[in-house]
Amino acid sequence: MINTTFESCEADVPGGKLALQGNVTLSSITGTCPNILVGDITAEVDLRMVYLDMEGTTQRSVAADLTATLSSRRGLDDPCFSTGVSGVVNGTIRTQYGEGGAAGGVDAALDDTGLVADVQTFSPNCVPLEDQQTFSGNVRFTDHPSGRVYDVDLMNYLVERTATAGGAESEMTGTASGPCFGGGAMVTTPAALQLPAAALCPTAGTVHLERAGNPPRNVVYGDGKVEVDIDGDGIADMMFPSCTSAPACGL
Repeated sequence: MINTTFESCEADVPGGKLALQGNVTLSSITGTCPNILVGDITAEVDLRMVYLDMEGTTQRSVAADLTATLSSRRGLDDPCFSTGVSGVVNGTIRTQYGEGGAAGGVDAALDDTGLVADVQTFSPNCVPLEDQQTFSGNVRFTDHPSGRVYDVDLMNYLVERTATAGGAESEMTGTASGPCFGGGAMVTTPAALQLPAAALCPTAGTVHLERAGNPPRNVVYGDGKVEVDIDGDGIADMMFPSCTSAPACGL
């Protein structure tokens, strides 16, 4: 068993700081020393991450309360203890914007949600620089502060993340089904989402939705603002001053 506790732990990130508090526990089911985390493992995560700007103001926080049963693997010549996992995840991830969620937020509840994660590139001290996660199964979202609940079924929903000098960029490809999408939608990112470490919203990027029997839809992020083209003609039909003021469901 490996247990890591973060207590008032802070790290400098571009544009501000990241504060960590909580515990991560990894237990081997089939692994043996020295490869205790290669094979079948269980993971328990109770972790809170707070992103602050240069003035120390909270921009967003993420609280993860998760359990997972995973199969871990490592490349033959890779010095880092694990290069990928696959399995199922249960629990809740709560994202809040602003101090104490003043600018809203959302809960994501995972119920035996399938996960396949792989790391393509590590830093010299084994921090992932390029990675991808594929999700399959149900995720139930609860919007703050409205309390609105909506279910999304994901099928081979791939999220690719690459670390950048200012934070990270993210690309998505996959199928999402549910009332928010008027049925099912194929989701892609023609322009990767730019996610500065201490920013409240993506500063650039486009999410494209293809829905059977409906016009394509584009959600465009720029400098924290959101523009929505509901008919694919390249003209914004809805505009929001921030991603926190855009509806969480139905864009």
